[in-house]
Amino acid sequence: MPLKVYKDLISLYEFFCAQLHINTKFQRNSLESYLCVFLLFFLFSPNKGLSQYLSSKNEINEITIKSIYKNMGSNLNWNSNYINDEEIQDLGGLNLHEVISERSNINVHSFSNQSKSSQLNIRGSGATSPSTILILFDGMKLNTNDLGGTDLSIINLDNIKSIEIIRGSSNVRYGGGASQGIINITSKDIGNINSSFLKIERGNNELKNEFIKSSYVKNNKKFHVYGKKTSNNGDRDHNNYESTNLNVDYHQNINSYTELKLNNRIHQDYYQYPGPLSGNQYRDNNDSRNHGSILAGQEGRLKDKANQIQIKTLFLKNFNFENNTYLREYKNSYIFGDSILNTSNDSHDLIDQYSLSNESLINWGSKTSNYYMSLGLKFDNQEYYRTSGGNGIINSQRHNGDLSSRASFLNIEIKPHHGIEFSIGYRLTKSQINYKKYILTPNESSTECITQTIENISWNENCPLIYIENESKNNTWTNEALEFKSFLEINQDISLATSIAKTFRLPNNDELSLSNQDLKPQKSERYETNIHINRRPMSYDLNLFYYKTDNEILYQGFLNDGLNFNSTSPIKRNGGELILNFKPKSNLNIIADLGYTNTKYLNKSLPLTPSLSGSLNFNLKMNRDFSLKVNINYTGEQFDGNDFSNSQYPIIDSVTLVNTTISKKIKTSDKNSLFSYITVKNLFNKNYVSIAYSDTIYPGSLRAIIGGIKIEI
Repeated sequence: MPLKVYKDLISLYEFFCAQLHINTKFQRNSLESYLCVFLLFFLFSPNKGLSQYLSSKNEINEITIKSIYKNMGSNLNWNSNYINDEEIQDLGGLNLHEVISERSNINVHSFSNQSKSSQLNIRGSGATSPSTILILFDGMKLNTNDLGGTDLSIINLDNIKSIEIIRGSSNVRYGGGASQGIINITSKDIGNINSSFLKIERGNNELKNEFIKSSYVKNNKKFHVYGKKTSNNGDRDHNNYESTNLNVDYHQNINSYTELKLNNRIHQDYYQYPGPLSGNQYRDNNDSRNHGSILAGQEGRLKDKANQIQIKTLFLKNFNFENNTYLREYKNSYIFGDSILNTSNDSHDLIDQYSLSNESLINWGSKTSNYYMSLGLKFDNQEYYRTSGGNGIINSQRHNGDLSSRASFLNIEIKPHHGIEFSIGYRLTKSQINYKKYILTPNESSTECITQTIENISWNENCPLIYIENESKNNTWTNEALEFKSFLEINQDISLATSIAKTFRLPNNDELSLSNQDLKPQKSERYETNIHINRRPMSYDLNLFYYKTDNEILYQGFLNDGLNFNSTSPIKRNGGELILNFKPKSNLNIIADLGYTNTKYLNKSLPLTPSLSGSLNFNLKMNRDFSLKVNINYTGEQFDGNDFSNSQYPIIDSVTLVNTTISKKIKTSDKNSLFSYITVKNLFNKNYVSIAYSDTIYPGSLRAIIGGIKIEI
């Protein structure tokens, strides 16, 4: 390897170790040493004889594909939806959660009708879906280690290459956070030429979005900057949202068999949640739909910084190695019922999270593609704290949690014959969670106190405040996930697939902090089958599933002080999806997706889990550059988030929403183009309820019109 390449690598290596030192506040010495030695070994270890196995510089890229498992020829991920960048662009002014919902028939709940507070629901995942549906962006976990929904507003749609939505468990590959499903988002390749674009969006409620992207490519080095600024007053009072996103990425092909990526993401925002409305007053027309109160709502500021280093290399014969290290610092400062701008910092509550994660994969595929193996090691370290009652107020509480997790997993795929495939996977995870609760009290023994005396009665005033430990919990868990999949091609038009899985899900630190019981991990048995029929111009997919979960962790809204709890009896889910893809003409594609989920707990339906849902998509290319897309989305009746008895509160009514986008692309030169669109959300202006707890309701979005223009430079 040339000396110059070694010098570049050493600089990057030193930069990475420095980032570890700056960003990690826990277990510094052991983690830094491990990672630095680990990277040093794989960056500088000799690759004698490697070149004889390489036929081209791009051979390494053949291993990287859209599937969760790396085997491109695999048919084992049949219960998934795949959305490419062209489809995303044609959807115009939709937010990311709306794109996912439209295309894959996944229900959405929202507390403010902003992208920030939206929550996805797969197969009856209910109120705890942020802890059971894993959302990845280039391998970085976007879910936070608390009860808040995953903030999809931090991802820029124009920077997305693909979205893969997998229903059911990916527990073996990704651990307990993926027990109900996974949304795998991949960013666009930087490309091989210098390019830039500008994009502007305007819409209802003073929506203003500005985007800018620029890529610089020289030799085998690629530099990419992407920025987004957005502001929106929302469709209710006290519902403002302002955010700034910045992505800075550096990619380099170090040699013909090694690729390096450094990805950095910064997100900052200011948000207002309008709070719920009274269900009774709302139905009696005594409460205006757009009413939102600072007294009932929340205001906050968020800072979210993430750094990622990825290395992929081909070594030995048919072996591929990948290492992904991810650092994240997440700070959320907020206040209920008051203005964060006009109150002291002491009265604000805080949620701070520091995360360090490293995953190493070795992938092997036989020359004949009949065998494929993936072996992985992963560790996660998360430091977390949150306050309640303010962070500087007497008798306020501080909850500290540390999560340390180590996992190893193995997945093997076998193709003994054409049209037959098998897969078996196993994961072992060992986790330790330490939790402490502190009370902020005056330190009356301090010399800084001022002593007051009246009539021989003395007391201390103005004593410094200190945290006194009030409660402590320590939990150590060992959990296993097991998965078996099979695929059989009966003939060229019909195929059958099955899956059997054993999964788990750990309580997160927030759930441990806010629960009045010693929570246990939930465990589940899962059975799925799929029948695929492809008879052009129509294809059919029928997915059927049955899940049984013990100790499922449930959420009770504001009852019992907002505590989570383990279910006292098994929760059973069964149902399926019927997906029809009809392409009568080359320029027209119709996709229908109908889902049914029956979720039972103590012989009652689980709250916030609609039994019926469906989506219907019409995609029409009027000509090569002019497109019309229409989506019809149906969400069936569901019970109030606290209505475990199915009789305590009014039912959340079903709703059918229609969105449409007209888009046009105009070539301005051989390399550049201008793209414009108009999107209408909730075309018929339906007034509906998105989510409810104890009959305090959150109304859904009314009609919105968004126009945008994108200019490539």
